[in-house]
Amino acid sequence: MRPPTERKSYWGEYLVALVICLVAQLVLAVAYGRLESRMEIGMRNRLESNLFGKLMRSKLDERNSMHSADLINRLEQDVPVVTGMLCREMPYVASGICQLLGAFFFLYSMEPYLAFIMVGLTPVAMVVSRIF
Repeated sequence: MRPPTERKSYWGEYLVALVICLVAQLVLAVAYGRLESRMEIGMRNRLESNLFGKLMRSKLDERNSMHSADLINRLEQDVPVVTGMLCREMPYVASGICQLLGAFFFLYSMEPYLAFIMVGLTPVAMVVSRIF
């Protein structure tokens, strides 16, 4: 008869892996925020510079159709909206579309009928959730 084998405990290794993952998540979140801010500020500065340069190079009679406060308002309010959409909203939309397509193909590989049922029911559920 063989002696019972002892089971090795891995809780220490799992704990180290968990700490490494948490630290990596924190570092990547900080790096992502910094990169996103730098990209948005750089794009905003370039767009404002280009618009201001075009306004200064335009003919005087073309500029008189708009009041100077309207031009400043456009530069101060519209540029941040456009850069925010391009730098923040568009990547989130693209990521969401990729995730939805991946989930659909994953469900389709397991059960095609279920994938098509989910695609059909999702818009209905969204409309019903808006009502209530």
